[in-house]
Amino acid sequence: MREETIGEILRKGRNAKNLTLEDVEEKTAIPSPHLLALELEKFKLIPKDEVETYLQQYAELVEVDAAELLKRYREQVAELDEKAAKEEPTVKDDERITIVPSHKKAEQQVKKQAPKSKVEQTDDFGVGSRSSRYKSSETTASYLPIILLCLVALGILAFVSFVTWTQLQSDSNRSNPTYSVVHSSSASSSSSTTESSSSTSESSSSDEKALKMETEGGGSNLTVNLSNVTDSLTVDISLSGADSSWVSVSNSEAGDAGTLLSSTGVSSYSATLPAGTKTSVITLGVTAGVTVSINGQAVDTSALTSTTLSYITINIQ
Repeated sequence: MREETIGEILRKGRNAKNLTLEDVEEKTAIPSPHLLALELEKFKLIPKDEVETYLQQYAELVEVDAAELLKRYREQVAELDEKAAKEEPTVKDDERITIVPSHKKAEQQVKKQAPKSKVEQTDDFGVGSRSSRYKSSETTASYLPIILLCLVALGILAFVSFVTWTQLQSDSNRSNPTYSVVHSSSASSSSSTTESSSSTSESSSSDEKALKMETEGGGSNLTVNLSNVTDSLTVDISLSGADSSWVSVSNSEAGDAGTLLSSTGVSSYSATLPAGTKTSVITLGVTAGVTVSINGQAVDTSALTSTTLSYITINIQ
């Protein structure tokens, strides 16, 4: 009958106590990997000076014979040491070390070094030794990154110089405007130039003084904002397709009474807003087919979509 091993005895005692490796670790403070190594008899996985201590603590916890386990462990260690001593290699007679005198050693070294120097000499004047070729290739490889960095730096410097030169050229062109000199060949050309410049100034001044009109809103209420107003304003209302429409203009010289326009009778109405007037309201009984203009400029009434009364508020700035 096979005798139980140390690990089997420990495992059997632990199972009899219904303990896990974690329970044993908690009670003995022995790491669970070392407990498992004890049960598998992998003693080399445990520090040598801790094996006997762990064996005794584990055996006492599971109530097995600690002295017997320690005895068996020591016997195993002794057997392993004896086996290792027997397996150590012995020096054979033909492998014994011979002592060579120092002057003979020197002669042997000279003989060994002589052919080597010839090889080195041949390598120096021929293809070159393996070490020298390795050193040269290593030196070349070490210089490659530096060469590449220099090339990249030169490329960046050239690009920056080109961009700077281009910017300076564009700045100089902007700072030095070109001038064209026109010499008059006769008095008539100079007079025509003077007339054209005067007409241009008059047209520009007239544009600046022209009435400016902006409209906003829609539905039944439209707002007209007027600017560049220096004098009185004339509001003209006329039928342009509608059969009839009642109209009125507040704050006008004609009053707020208004009038009825019809295609068979009076089809247009004119009212003057005195200078200094700030606001006025135009009332239209019918919007579609009615045209409204202020100082000859037509008011865009396309945003008025009401089919009944519509109001146009004039704000004068």
